[in-house]
Amino acid sequence: MSVVINQPVNTLPVLTYRWLKLNELKLSEPIGIPIKPYSKQFVANLDAVKQMIEIDTGPPAVEIQVLGAGVSSQLTRLSQTSANTGIQIIVPPNTVVEQPLEIAYRLDADDCSVIDNNLIIAEADSQITLIFDYSSAPDAAVVHNGLTQIVAKSGSVVNIVKIQRMQDQAVHFDAVMAEIEPHARVNLIQAELGGKLAVTNYVTNLHQAADTKINSLYFGDQDRVIDVSYLMNHIGRHSTSQLTARGVLKDRARKAFKGTLDFKKGASRAEGSEHEYVLLLDPTVKSDSVPLLLCGEEDVKGEHAASCGKFDPDQLFYLMSRGFDKIQATKLIVEAVLSPVIGEIPNDKLQTVISEVIQRRLAGE
Repeated sequence: MSVVINQPVNTLPVLTYRWLKLNELKLSEPIGIPIKPYSKQFVANLDAVKQMIEIDTGPPAVEIQVLGAGVSSQLTRLSQTSANTGIQIIVPPNTVVEQPLEIAYRLDADDCSVIDNNLIIAEADSQITLIFDYSSAPDAAVVHNGLTQIVAKSGSVVNIVKIQRMQDQAVHFDAVMAEIEPHARVNLIQAELGGKLAVTNYVTNLHQAADTKINSLYFGDQDRVIDVSYLMNHIGRHSTSQLTARGVLKDRARKAFKGTLDFKKGASRAEGSEHEYVLLLDPTVKSDSVPLLLCGEEDVKGEHAASCGKFDPDQLFYLMSRGFDKIQATKLIVEAVLSPVIGEIPNDKLQTVISEVIQRRLAGE
């Protein structure tokens, strides 16, 4: 049994000119997602943290409501009704879980479908870090559809790391929804490094003095399609958000970045910023950016910036004059672009893995 996905995904909260073709991503063909069990163990270090938190490896029994959430209603509903894996976590009040909880999914011909539905509830003044790592076997046609819901209660801190490094035949959909209560914080680090199609969506409700920080990186090569969307709903006074995205595109890769700051009525003194920097390695790539500022309140501060550019020939010449060949110099420049995000990942082994994936893709492997 499988569910066929045929609806457009990552629709903008406010539509822009139709001729830009950026209001939504229309799938080139319907995508079938098999409904079958996932058999592998996916929580890497459960014993190290299970004494501190309430945890259940199964789909959550409750759902949260976040404005404008999800990659699409079709995909959100699929995770809510047909999940084959997932994790529920409740962090008790005043509990700090210092060791990150590692959740790793490995897809292959036997486990070709992961539909995960995750719920993280951080009670007042608690703290937790979770690392999700999605990978797949070479030449395996696999599909991932994920939904991660976060409730950060007053004074809590939730750190989420999402790493997608699947192979060329993979399809990846992932949605993160966050309800951030007063004086709480949610930090998201996201790395999109593989798959023939990668579509991700992050949306959050920010209440009084709530904060969210997003560090995102992506690397697109060959004919990959990357579509990322971020929506920050500023609901409460003095709420803050910061989004920084860094990307590299080569060959014939296509990318669309959609970042929306929505200042709702009543969100006075709220501040939000979004910045994107893209390095274009070939003239055949396509990079689109749609930074949106929506404002229903006067006393707010919002800023956005998006830039893309080719190699600086002077920088390349300088490195080559120091003994590096063109490929080595290119690798150094790419590392300089992406390393600020890679360095934020709280796992040295995964930092090395990500760097190796990028190096292989740069070399065309």
